[in-house]
Amino acid sequence: MKKSYLMLAATATILASCAQTDKINADLKDTTEPKVIGFSSYSEKATKGDDGNSANILNLEYFHNTFAVYGTKEHTQTHDKEYVFGESAATTAGVKAGTACTYTGDANASFYGSNWSYTDLRYWDRQAEYDFIAYAPALDSNPLRYKYNAVGAEVGDAGNDFVATDYILTGKNLQAKATAAAKNKGFNVNNQDLDLMTSAAQSQLGTVHTAVQLTFKHILSKINVIIGKSETLDNENVLIDEVTITKLVDKGSYAESIYDGVSTPRVSGWAPAAANNDDNYVLKYETSAGEPYLPDTDGPDTYKVNPLYFIESLVIPQTIPNDAKVTVKYHINSEGYTYVLDLKDAFTEFFDRYNYNLTFTIGPSVITFDASAYGWADLSYDVKI
Repeated sequence: MKKSYLMLAATATILASCAQTDKINADLKDTTEPKVIGFSSYSEKATKGDDGNSANILNLEYFHNTFAVYGTKEHTQTHDKEYVFGESAATTAGVKAGTACTYTGDANASFYGSNWSYTDLRYWDRQAEYDFIAYAPALDSNPLRYKYNAVGAEVGDAGNDFVATDYILTGKNLQAKATAAAKNKGFNVNNQDLDLMTSAAQSQLGTVHTAVQLTFKHILSKINVIIGKSETLDNENVLIDEVTITKLVDKGSYAESIYDGVSTPRVSGWAPAAANNDDNYVLKYETSAGEPYLPDTDGPDTYKVNPLYFIESLVIPQTIPNDAKVTVKYHINSEGYTYVLDLKDAFTEFFDRYNYNLTFTIGPSVITFDASAYGWADLSYDVKI
């Protein structure tokens, strides 16, 4: 009886061993092809509203067709670490370059089920856990880089950071000719003002072969100057000649680790420079060939104002300087007008990741007249005869 029991136990052990072997073989030989690491993207919508065409505004490719990614993996059994995307921090810590990914624009997601492609394929390791992070766009003029805090640090470790030093804005205005809606995109040209974006860290097991979902956020501020006219000026020619914003800071350095958008007071990730790169830095719109005129309202039932966007520019997050001014020069028919606003009367600061709308409505009172007249001054001369 005892012998029979031992034989049954041995059989059970053999069966368990076979099952384990089958699992190992299945792990090592997965017939699902391919297992290339792929990416998908998502963009957090800018706070305080975007009135433009937002059909794809939640996709990174709406703003940029490149990003630079960093990726590390740690073996679940041995805890060995490797740098899969971006430069290695295995021997030196600090700022590292990422691996460029490019949007293919193929509706069929031709890069192994993903629209984002890169060179030198990487394959999922089934016994590893991965961490990824990225910035956009992957252009030479983008100052952002990922910084590892220590030798051997993994993506997402405390003390790692996205950093940029002395980034300079030139005052690019997407509204070279005023339009009825924000354009939102277009800050993606090398050596011009860039819409800098960073992603949150994303972890994924090597057994999960879906595309890595990266979520990006805007880290600069954006200012829109919007101007319309009231029903008082319907059927009148109102032309905006010039709009300027002066005395803002044009340069700053960034460290994402110090950003805190929920504390009181909030803490920006940006440190504005003490002195401007360009003493004449200005955000500016100038009329082109005397157009467009401000549209009439949707009268007479609603008199809804139909404004136009005249400035749409990125700005370094900063406390609004006391001497910062917004100046609007315009004509009503043939007569010129100028309006000057202290910018701090509208906003006290430009904060990271916010989109600021400054709206003017031109609605002057018509100059009218009333008249009165002095009576005749009496002067008498009496003569007695």
